[in-house]
Amino acid sequence: VTNYVNVKVIVAKALALCAMSKVSHGVLTELLSPDGAHFHIQSLGNYLADDENLPLDLSFAEATAYVSRASKQVLVGWSQGSGVDRAWIMNPKDKLASRTWCSKDRLVVIKDA
Repeated sequence: VTNYVNVKVIVAKALALCAMSKVSHGVLTELLSPDGAHFHIQSLGNYLADDENLPLDLSFAEATAYVSRASKQVLVGWSQGSGVDRAWIMNPKDKLASRTWCSKDRLVVIKDA
């Protein structure tokens, strides 16, 4: 079995994180509570002005700027590829590296409920 989530490990890591930092408790409460923030999959087009077109190349830093200027949301990841070859890249290491962007690519954002 390659596609599973070990919930016990997640709970243990969350408890350890809260024990190490009081700030972490607030962040986890916001993300995990029913009334807190939620993850959403969005199109970059939702964040562009009416007179703007989708860019052909985009860095994570640029995508973050688009999301930040248009809403009170936080960009945390994006998709790459499509169909069965789609991969979800969360918090890419090189945020300044440009990549090709197409209309089927998506953003992962955290936004208030």
